[in-house]
Amino acid sequence: MIDILIPAYNAHETILDTLFSLAYQNIANKLNIYIINDGSNNSYNDFILFFKKYFNTMQELTLDKNKGPGYARNYGINNSNSKYIIFIDSDDIISSPFAINNLYNKIEDDNSDVVISKIMDETDYGLFKLDYSIEYLHGKIYRRSFILDNNIKFSNTKFAEDIAFNKSIFLQESNVSYLDEVTYIWKNNKDSITRRDGNSIVYKYIYEYIYNNLYAIKVSLKGKPNINKISINIYETI
Repeated sequence: MIDILIPAYNAHETILDTLFSLAYQNIANKLNIYIINDGSNNSYNDFILFFKKYFNTMQELTLDKNKGPGYARNYGINNSNSKYIIFIDSDDIISSPFAINNLYNKIEDDNSDVVISKIMDETDYGLFKLDYSIEYLHGKIYRRSFILDNNIKFSNTKFAEDIAFNKSIFLQESNVSYLDEVTYIWKNNKDSITRRDGNSIVYKYIYEYIYNNLYAIKVSLKGKPNINKISINIYETI
């Protein structure tokens, strides 16, 4: 089984496409869907009632107030239990009906801790393919035991919390595989936190970017750190 964790804050206008893309998966019956309601004004019960027949299980986990996507994902990890985890944002979609199956087969065949695929970035000018990235949360499948054994968590910052999570994994001696396929489409939602301010986001959140890179180094040093990777990461961050 695979747990699909979807943090959602007032995402009622976008999450429909997200759930449809999951329902179309050829292994939808092996998916456990968790919508983590991050203090939204309304519940997602109508979506649960409509879509639950497609999945192994489907559940809404509700936080009492908005705490950000990192906290919501940590909450989802702590309240689910499948062997593998996939994260998807409530305004994005999975790219094809076979995408999750191919990620699953890759992590099983390679006995990996994480599998990285390629993603498509939707912009005002069309779709652009993004190559493998250890920073983005999208287009990946994770082995739960590696996350728990190494106490890997998202930070509670509003930006770059996925960098803290992913680099906490990749800066260690983790088993990483690559799937030469696009599995995820990062939709052009202009109201999302990473789209709203355009290029100014680099300047607005630069401190959180640095903070999350340092966070990842501290976490990795408590596990089985790869010193060469850490040195390169420090140089790139600077």
